[in-house]
Amino acid sequence: MLNLKRSAPGKVNFRNVDLTNMGFESDSIDCITSISVIEHIPNVEKAISEMYRCLRVGGKLYLTTDSTPTPTAYHQGVRFFSPDELSCIFKDYPVTSPFEDPDFSEENWCYEKNTPLVTCFVEITKE
Repeated sequence: MLNLKRSAPGKVNFRNVDLTNMGFESDSIDCITSISVIEHIPNVEKAISEMYRCLRVGGKLYLTTDSTPTPTAYHQGVRFFSPDELSCIFKDYPVTSPFEDPDFSEENWCYEKNTPLVTCFVEITKE
């Protein structure tokens, strides 16, 4: 789901949106943030495509997701992506954040300290 802010200054409106079928016009949104969401969507490729479609030229998509050296398939509402999977998912988009290999050092692990899992950030700017 996406919480969307579209309102006059000083007024905030939020809407829940299915990221695989957002219902907004193409090229209509300036900025989308997706924080720890895509790992919970079965059809992640469709969700990213739909978010990108809705962005205006110059618009930004900021997202984070979890990454681990050994990926897991989607199961019980979550998956964890490997760096290679993330590279493949975003290969056709104009990623504008610098690429850095994830640092899987134990001090960087998220959640439980028994799994090498880190949060990755991706910025896409629509061309």
